[in-house]
Amino acid sequence: MTPPTILYNPHGSLLFNSCDNLTTIQVPAESVELYKSADGWSEYADLIIGFDENIIEFEDQIVKSICIENWDTDNDGELSYSEAATIKTLSDVFSYNEEIETFNELQYFTGLASINSWAFYSCKELSQITLPSNVVSLGDYSFCGCINLDNIVLPETLETLGDNVFNFCENLEEIEIPNTVKIIPERAFEYCYALKSITLYDGLTSIGNRAFCCCQELTSIDLPSTLESIGSEAFNTCTSLQQINVNAEIPPIIDVNGYWLSGAPLTSIQVPAESVELYKNADGWREYADLIVGIE
Repeated sequence: MTPPTILYNPHGSLLFNSCDNLTTIQVPAESVELYKSADGWSEYADLIIGFDENIIEFEDQIVKSICIENWDTDNDGELSYSEAATIKTLSDVFSYNEEIETFNELQYFTGLASINSWAFYSCKELSQITLPSNVVSLGDYSFCGCINLDNIVLPETLETLGDNVFNFCENLEEIEIPNTVKIIPERAFEYCYALKSITLYDGLTSIGNRAFCCCQELTSIDLPSTLESIGSEAFNTCTSLQQINVNAEIPPIIDVNGYWLSGAPLTSIQVPAESVELYKNADGWREYADLIVGIE
């Protein structure tokens, strides 16, 4: 890689003038000597070092140290993209770690088809993470107790969510479940107190017991046309939930032994106009008959 040309004025190069705290200039490893001898760069020769473009630059140094300890197969003190791509499981090396804060570099772990159960359990300071784009499943409790996680993008390849997967993610504000996910399992988003936006797509067939229990900032939700069942206490104690839009023509089966909407200050349940009477007479729906109206 050729060093960029430095333009001079009568006072000479001002490239890094007054950058008193400058300690290193990283350039592609194969171009170090070119930079050290190039006009405008040669005066900084002592600061110029090479970097390997195959090396992952970690933002969180604690995450880096864990990765190096477990997966640095060539013992060079770094983790390369190629090393990351061979990793098949995270095991429990991050579980209960209360120091890691960001792990966006997880996206380069492309050998992971699954985030295993308990992988990031109780990582209380974790606020940012980027999943590999090819992940198909998130295991039980894999992000449970990540109380500072405020956003996570689920890949379009995802098919399976584990029980309690995001339970107690108290600061999670929004979630979009891809249409490849058929079931939201029990307690998946329980105690996600800050969750105010949930996007669900056709393809989803079941919402499990207590799946969204205690999502206290949620004010409304759209349920897809393919939904067939809703578990016990699925939206229990959603204390801001006022409106539910149900797009299924046949009323989803409700677990009548559970208070699926207890504590929700509902003002309306909108359903397909041709199905209003079906809903008003269906188990688990009839007690909300006065709130059921047709979608216009």
